[in-house]
Amino acid sequence: MHRGRGRRGRRDAPYHPHPRRRSHGHGPPRLAHQAFDLWQAEEFFPRAGPSPDNDALTKALIARHTQLLPRPSQQTQVTDLVTKVTAIMDNLIVLQTGHEEHAIEELRPVGNHKQGTAMVNDQCAELVVLFKVWPTVKCIEKLSELIVENLREMEVPSGSIKMTNDKAGFTIQVETCQVRCHASTLPESWLEPTLPGQVEVRDIENGLAYIRHTRWFEENVTQTGTRMLIRLLSDIGSRITGFKHLTPWMLVLLAHQASLAPGRRDTLPIAQAFRCVLENGHLVIGASFLNSVFCICSIYVH
Repeated sequence: MHRGRGRRGRRDAPYHPHPRRRSHGHGPPRLAHQAFDLWQAEEFFPRAGPSPDNDALTKALIARHTQLLPRPSQQTQVTDLVTKVTAIMDNLIVLQTGHEEHAIEELRPVGNHKQGTAMVNDQCAELVVLFKVWPTVKCIEKLSELIVENLREMEVPSGSIKMTNDKAGFTIQVETCQVRCHASTLPESWLEPTLPGQVEVRDIENGLAYIRHTRWFEENVTQTGTRMLIRLLSDIGSRITGFKHLTPWMLVLLAHQASLAPGRRDTLPIAQAFRCVLENGHLVIGASFLNSVFCICSIYVH
């Protein structure tokens, strides 16, 4: 009697209990799960005792958040520098013929200052410069030099202007304020031939990701309580070693997930949302919030 091999292949092939879940050499498969949130399941698990008194915690969080707010003078200085740099780039977009190596298609503000989550002493605003063609290191240097020249024409003291170039963009500093410009390009430029000195693909993808994250933030994070929680989590991440692995984008997702009220569009009080982060399993291995809402292969913090 002829018998089948039973393993769908060679007789010496290793048996795999779940052929559709193979990791293809990237380790065991990661299965994301929704963290058990007592506030989300309060309808099915009613409290056996009175609710905890969060007045003291609320006052402490509000007091700490007040200390983390940026000073108005710092905000004004950063806004002035961003306005000048943006005006210079807008003029370059209007005057360019489109054949320059550093031709700009669009300029997008991103980062904490755009999202309204900047913290004290955070005087670095971020912009994403979308070039018409795949940017190179030389065209980034050319664009940064043009911006510095125009800043000097705006009666900005030459001694206070500092410029730093790298492979992913450039940073312009005037006194204590900075504007970080990330270089990226349009998706249509991905089919162009590779040339020496071009910006790496990872840096191009990061610039486009900053734009998507900012757009998602503007559409989904509209409550003040969520912004408060983002600042508090950022403060914790800067002081506790275990939180330093969380990227700013992960902190935004964590704060948004923890502050959502079950069955309503409003957010939980700041004390309840803060306790949800630490008590309800949002930081356990495989928590679903760690999966980016855009990326299929997300970066895991564990």
